Amino acid sequence: MSEKILNVVIKLRRETEEFYDKVKDTFIPLNGEVCLVDSINYGLRTKVGDGKTVWKDLPYKGLDVLKIYGESSNTSATVNGQVYDTPEAAIEAAPAGSEVVIQNSLGEKTVTVDKELTINLNSAEIKNDEVTPMVVGINGKLTLKDGGLGSDKKDEGVLVVRGEVTLNNCNLTRTDINNLYYTGVNHGKMTVNSGVFSSPGTSQKGSSMFENGYQNYNSGNEKNGYVPGVNQQFPELIVNGGSFFNPFYIIKNDDGGKLTINDGKLYGTILHNGIEMTINGGHFTTTDGTYPLSIRNLSDDLNPAHTVINGGTFDGNCRTIIWNSGDKPLDIKVKGGKFIIAVDEQYIAEGYEQKLIDGWYIVTKKGE
Repeated sequence: MSEKILNVVIKLRRETEEFYDKVKDTFIPLNGEVCLVDSINYGLRTKVGDGKTVWKDLPYKGLDVLKIYGESSNTSATVNGQVYDTPEAAIEAAPAGSEVVIQNSLGEKTVTVDKELTINLNSAEIKNDEVTPMVVGINGKLTLKDGGLGSDKKDEGVLVVRGEVTLNNCNLTRTDINNLYYTGVNHGKMTVNSGVFSSPGTSQKGSSMFENGYQNYNSGNEKNGYVPGVNQQFPELIVNGGSFFNPFYIIKNDDGGKLTINDGKLYGTILHNGIEMTINGGHFTTTDGTYPLSIRNLSDDLNPAHTVINGGTFDGNCRTIIWNSGDKPLDIKVKGGKFIIAVDEQYIAEGYEQKLIDGWYIVTKKGE
């Protein structure tokens, strides 16, 4: 019998829980078809079809399917067609500005990037529970695309950024509710253009999914504080798109952090006690009766929590739009947006007003 080797990429079906709910009575996955589910309350989940059972009656399975890639022995990577045995070797050899293509594994060690590169994950969802899969050093300028990273390593992030990173169609995932920690740790500059980001928990138990800024700015510890020459003084997170799922905090804009949201779908709450947050657009949804924005002013140069809202849609089951989670007045200017409930009038910027139109509270300039 002749043998033929096919060089193909297998991509698993991945949709939101909301999507599957719409077809739960009619959708019958093929026998052996693996379907990934981005759940607001549980993070990433899995169902496997049997070819005869509709979606709603299929049980959820464990997430071992993700380990198919992470445990593969093929750790090779290519640069301009040249094959290297490991990602580390490929990254070291790659000229600045070039692209490294991962086959289907990063191996057992943390991959560190400290130059300008594009890393193409080649549609693989790579999981490593032993170490942080990837770190971008302060001199790194990385574009990470077309695949995903996952880890449930205790007290370690999935992606740690001290330089610059841009995420294009790149997913970051945690799955173990008993090993909660940040999924993305940004101590540099991170731009999110597209991807799916999830971690498990509830509104009462969990970890912030993305940390932007520092938990203890002046600690002198690079893991939770600013260290000159190791990470950046004022971390910046820019969200241009993507879907974010975390029932605890989606993003914690912490000591020294600057956050800008231009678009994206964000399911959960943003905690802001950094330098500034600007929201120009995006879709913000809460389902647990809490609030999409929790803001606290800690009254110092690192934590004034300046906030400007120019746009965005805020809906779902929430008891208020903005929650003051501290004990000091907030500097908030709402200049636009569409809200399922009224915004507290004290936060509407001077010269602006909110009107109830077709069931939505719309903020515009007075007279418009």
